[in-house]
Amino acid sequence: MISFMGKIMLIGDKTVAFFDIWSIEHLMVGIILTFILNKTFPNKKVNLILLLLLISGFWECSEHYLEEGLLGSKIQDWFAGIEHWGNRLIGDNLVMAMGYLIYNKYPKSIYLAGIFSFVFFLFHLCCPSSMDIQNILF
Repeated sequence: MISFMGKIMLIGDKTVAFFDIWSIEHLMVGIILTFILNKTFPNKKVNLILLLLLISGFWECSEHYLEEGLLGSKIQDWFAGIEHWGNRLIGDNLVMAMGYLIYNKYPKSIYLAGIFSFVFFLFHLCCPSSMDIQNILF
């Protein structure tokens, strides 16, 4: 784990770090959403990166309430804590934007992103907590 400014980590647990294992999923979802947005708005009259970041921001707001227990304690327990503000506001949105850039440079990345995202999410759903795989690996 890389640390700076005391307890704030660059990479580590989501409660104290800007990036965690879910940052990989955010990158893949950035690629997938960019693919979908490009198909939805083929003439690109819409600024797609702003739309992508708006969707990301909406998810981050929703995720906060899930972490707080809005839909019950089982879901709250699975989320395993509240994301650090740097993760929620900077890290996750930054990697979503990176997914946008990757897809626009390498459109065939959609295949790898789709497969990886599906498998990643499936593995995590089978765990008692969203952070279990990260805790095992690191």
